[in-house]
Amino acid sequence: MGVSDGSKLTLNDYILDLMVDATVVGNDDSDSDNSDDNSNSNNQEACVVGGEENAMTRIIQENVLLGDDSDSVLSATDIRQGCEDELLKYKRYVPRVPIRNRFRDPIAWWKKYDTRFPRLAALAHKYLSIQATSAPSERIFSLASRIIEDRRTGLDPILAGQLLYVGFNYNWYMEQIEE
Repeated sequence: MGVSDGSKLTLNDYILDLMVDATVVGNDDSDSDNSDDNSNSNNQEACVVGGEENAMTRIIQENVLLGDDSDSVLSATDIRQGCEDELLKYKRYVPRVPIRNRFRDPIAWWKKYDTRFPRLAALAHKYLSIQATSAPSERIFSLASRIIEDRRTGLDPILAGQLLYVGFNYNWYMEQIEE
């Protein structure tokens, strides 16, 4: 059962599917025609966030390869069972953490416990680090302040939106014409 199969999932199942999918994505051998060195580096790059090695990289390096045969990888059942075990371990641990320490800085909390819950920590870093704002939205507001000003109070909102769209995409449009 995947995250995108459209069926109703409990929160527990959804998190479990995210963990399994993240683990499987890190273990994907789609570039099997590459040399072993290149495949290994691709697997590691898939689990590196912001240039830093994260918990998923450690999981793959420590748990994926079984024995001496470098072609044997964990089965889907083994991966799912490992994810279920980690999620259960997390659920048992969290109620014992004092509430005053639990919600101050979630990123710092997950960084502290990423060795105890490596798969969950990788998901937490991925989903909790989404930016609240970004430079593109600031550029749009800046452009809007130049188009919509006190002297243009009669400007139709639809026309203002169209002007913003054209202004924001003008450089891209000019590049397309030149090609």
